[in-house]
Amino acid sequence: MGDRTFLWIECRPEDVEKVSDALWDGTSQADEVEEQPNGLVRLEDFDANYGLACERESLAKGGVPFVGGHGSGCEYGDALFAAVDGEHHDVPSTIDGVPVVGVLPDGSVCEGDLKAVRAYLDAYNRALRAMGVDPDTHERLTPAPAGEAVPA
Repeated sequence: MGDRTFLWIECRPEDVEKVSDALWDGTSQADEVEEQPNGLVRLEDFDANYGLACERESLAKGGVPFVGGHGSGCEYGDALFAAVDGEHHDVPSTIDGVPVVGVLPDGSVCEGDLKAVRAYLDAYNRALRAMGVDPDTHERLTPAPAGEAVPA
């Protein structure tokens, strides 16, 4: 059984098979797969066990860049995640996909949460760039000339 939720993840077209193998291990598959206007592919799972947290972390360690989010379950809330350069960042979010920073009883901001959200936002922007998407416009970056890297 488990604690199931809705999950979405976006990756490069060339990584769809790696993402599918890592997240669903051949036991099932994404419920929906859709190419996005910016060239990324969005995979959705309507019944992701614990938001596929362990599977996402393993996928990130394998060097596949991706971004996504999941809804709440019985034991956890909504979250956003990003992976790039072997790192995986996961932060709580509102139902509308806004990262959340906790406020302590004395009214001060929880510094650990703020640090985690900043790290997530940095990873999110780097992941989009690594996938060839401009983090500001969410449009496809102009392809770099042969032999040159996409601008960071």
